[in-house]
Amino acid sequence: MGFLLLPTTLLTLRWIRAKWMPWWALALITLTVGWALAFGAAITADRPAEKSGAPELFALMFGWLYALLWLLPHLALYGAIRWGCGPSDPNQPSPNQGAPTSTEQLPSIAPGSPHSRPRLPAMKIFPSLLALGLVAALCGCNPAPRITVKNDSPHTLSNLVVSGAGFSERLPTLEPNGQHHWTVTPSGESGLGLRFDAAQRTVDSGKQGYFEPKGRYRVEAVIHNDLNVSVTAKTSWF
Repeated sequence: MGFLLLPTTLLTLRWIRAKWMPWWALALITLTVGWALAFGAAITADRPAEKSGAPELFALMFGWLYALLWLLPHLALYGAIRWGCGPSDPNQPSPNQGAPTSTEQLPSIAPGSPHSRPRLPAMKIFPSLLALGLVAALCGCNPAPRITVKNDSPHTLSNLVVSGAGFSERLPTLEPNGQHHWTVTPSGESGLGLRFDAAQRTVDSGKQGYFEPKGRYRVEAVIHNDLNVSVTAKTSWF
């Protein structure tokens, strides 16, 4: 989410006070912070082990390009809104500076000319767009818990069932170093339990960990070499 809001935040700062955010600083922050956010999202994303490596390497080398491409439409929108609001540079002369004296005749302004273009409330419209984008980003984040099951043991897991409060999922056979991840909708406060067959025996981990239906929980269950199961749960915005 930070990556999505970065251009809007920087352009809003420039809109409010250009002295705080010159163009060179805006570009530098976009490329460096955007690269860091893109790379961080790549290394923390849930994906099968066999698909890991390439996305992280690509984000490491070209994360700045993602940030630049994401900045371009924001610059176009910023320019369009700035054009609609008219000049707001404090260094520009005020309307009273250089005003004609009473003996001078004011030039007539033809309807439809650029000088007759109505001005929008410059200091209100862009911060309002920032607030709207923030609300949209928050609404777009899925608050449901995301479950990841990782098999770090040398054994193949079959008849794998993952359960919690109000849900029970039967997963496909999980090979060594494999993983599954999906989103669940528990009926209330819950722990996570695993039951599976491996090494000619049945393992039941019992309920472990704690998570809630909302709160963007990320729950990870790891099956270790001795077939013991550990469950960790944490909240995350990504």
